[in-house]
Amino acid sequence: MKALVLTQPHLPLLLCDVPGPEEVLVKVIACGVCRTDLHIMDGELYEAKFPLIPGHEIIGQVVSCGSLTRKLKSGMFIGIAWLAHACGICPYCIEGKENLCEGALFTGYTKDGGFAEYTVAFENLFALNFTNIRYVRKMRHCFVPGLSVTDLTGCCRKQRIQSGFTDLAQQHIF
Repeated sequence: MKALVLTQPHLPLLLCDVPGPEEVLVKVIACGVCRTDLHIMDGELYEAKFPLIPGHEIIGQVVSCGSLTRKLKSGMFIGIAWLAHACGICPYCIEGKENLCEGALFTGYTKDGGFAEYTVAFENLFALNFTNIRYVRKMRHCFVPGLSVTDLTGCCRKQRIQSGFTDLAQQHIF
């Protein structure tokens, strides 16, 4: 798809193809609401990028792939984790401690997340492939353990979020 992307403040928007070469475009099937999302919404975590689409407990289906993707294909079901990307070459990454990578990106915090109809994910070890929808249904609680829709409605009222968000979220939470 096409998107207008701001690469830096004070520069014009660029018309870009999304996903990027190492990314996949994903139709969101479900996205949980985690306490981390609420911390971000309450301003208790300070390094979030803004504007931001929260949500990091995502199950979805790949709809298109970047030119350099090799493992994931259109139609595959995937789970998208909190850790969105790491450099792969620093000492932490080499030791398997990617969450400590200084260049790490986090879904729904420093990279847009799953409170949307579509999201973009890097094709790497952090986007987990499920072979078919049966596995998605079995594994959804590993990725979508967040609040129930009832809790979500209360959360939205507390945060003064418009009701359309709750309606969208209800469509995506099993």
